[in-house]
Amino acid sequence: MYKKLLILIPILIILAGCSAKYEVEIKNNKVIEKSSFIIDKSLVEDNNIYYAVAKLSGKYFLNTDFLLGGNIKEYYDDNKAIYQKSSDTNISNYNNSDIFRYCYDAHNVIIDDDYIMITTSDKFKCFDLYEELDDVDIILKSNHKLIETNADVVDGYIYKWHITKDNAKDKKIYIKLQKDKFVFNYENEFVKKMLIISGIIVIIALIGFVIFRKNRKASKI
Repeated sequence: MYKKLLILIPILIILAGCSAKYEVEIKNNKVIEKSSFIIDKSLVEDNNIYYAVAKLSGKYFLNTDFLLGGNIKEYYDDNKAIYQKSSDTNISNYNNSDIFRYCYDAHNVIIDDDYIMITTSDKFKCFDLYEELDDVDIILKSNHKLIETNADVVDGYIYKWHITKDNAKDKKIYIKLQKDKFVFNYENEFVKKMLIISGIIVIIALIGFVIFRKNRKASKI
């Protein structure tokens, strides 16, 4: 039976600029989300980054509660102030996506016995809503093996869509992944595991050698 779900794709928005980046990781049937909002440091009053971001977001959203929840981190990077929230959940629990509710007329995630499919309607309509926005990059990475996608760029297990005002009318997001088959050595995980195993073997060998030397000396006494 198909489960049709809404998906929340994390958003990295340069609120004081003219570009945006949406990022999400699907790993072992879970979604790892990070939402980072970047503004000019000069816009922050009384060292309250949340208030500055909420004030700017309020130009477009009646309710800015989407900024709250999850793990919150606020920090500065040179002349930028960054408000970041992150969380993870099982993919089957995703619903009520604010970003897709605004930027696409329809979207869903279909979870079958053999695959996970993410798809949207054709038009990306956020350029009609946000006048400062010039281009958007959507980046998805996953350790699930790819079946097919319409991504502009496929770089290993990273899939990228570049959306501009010129192509927004026909910029559907579509990707189909194998549910239970995974990418080998995703994020160098295999290499990391082998290094850990090798380290454990070396430690055990050293301990064994030390015990052997002590027993050998004891037998000579």
